[in-house]
Amino acid sequence: MFYFPEVTESFPGFFVFLNISSMLYEKILNDFGDILFTFNALLFTNLVGEFAHLMNSTMDSSMDPKNKSGSPPGEPPEVLEHYFCLRDVTGKINAAMQLMNGACIAGNLPFFATTVLEVFGAGTQNTLERLRYVIACLYFFPSICIAAQANKKVEAIKEWICREINYSKIPGTTLSVFLHGLSFQTVGISAFGILNVNWNAVGSVS
Repeated sequence: MFYFPEVTESFPGFFVFLNISSMLYEKILNDFGDILFTFNALLFTNLVGEFAHLMNSTMDSSMDPKNKSGSPPGEPPEVLEHYFCLRDVTGKINAAMQLMNGACIAGNLPFFATTVLEVFGAGTQNTLERLRYVIACLYFFPSICIAAQANKKVEAIKEWICREINYSKIPGTTLSVFLHGLSFQTVGISAFGILNVNWNAVGSVS
């Protein structure tokens, strides 16, 4: 580089740019990425909430012909169509967010494992540092628990389809396609199709 003064003179600016870029990249992945994962979990929960409401209204109407619960009764084909739509939407969300999901869950596991030890152990005597770890736990663990609870609500579709009053109203071809897809595809927040956020995953993280 000493034979090219113009390149050598520009190197300080290059290192400043490299330093700032790396810091911004780290902040995006760590802070903004965690926020995006929390928003993603809340979005998924709202989508599942609408689906669970429709599914529960079908079960309520089957057990209560007068529908005293006040919720509009849904027909099984409508519930199934809603399920297919939910599966497609969550698949597209996971495809768009898989890098952020993976970075937040798997990428941050060593940090959050240390965080728990620092909060509940005697690793640090600094109150402000311990408070920082507490705040980190407060937004990470609830986020994965919210996603896991939403996944559990979607899994209730297996109990729903076992009711004769429901599967008897669904055409045979549609029912076969649904049962086949139910065995191989999980509706939930995932990263690269490897990590699915359910209660088993939360237990492993904890």
